[in-house]
Amino acid sequence: METTNHFIGGVAFLFIATFIIGLIGIKKELGFWGIFGIGALIGLLVAFMFNSNMGTAIGIVVSLICLLISKKKAVKADDSKAIYVGGDMKLNSVADELLKLNELKEKGVITDAEFALQKERLLKK
Repeated sequence: METTNHFIGGVAFLFIATFIIGLIGIKKELGFWGIFGIGALIGLLVAFMFNSNMGTAIGIVVSLICLLISKKKAVKADDSKAIYVGGDMKLNSVADELLKLNELKEKGVITDAEFALQKERLLKK
């Protein structure tokens, strides 16, 4: 009976610890459910396979690893648009876009009317 209570206590601690780690990682790409779920699932599998509290430690370690390797979510600013380039995130502001449009206009790639239209569209964002 004592080992059963010890086991249940270990599983409860696993859920509480992975829950807290999941909350810390809420703004990461994996998010709360990814970090909490992966850690708790692996911890439970190990705990039930080996009928020990080793699963608690492994689950917590797995959750911490997920927290550390998960990238921060991209935040999209009001005056910029997010563009993925080769896995990296670039933010192009309206000012950057206007500079690029001006360069195209100066090179003769776009007309003055096209520039004005695109400028108006960007400034309405």
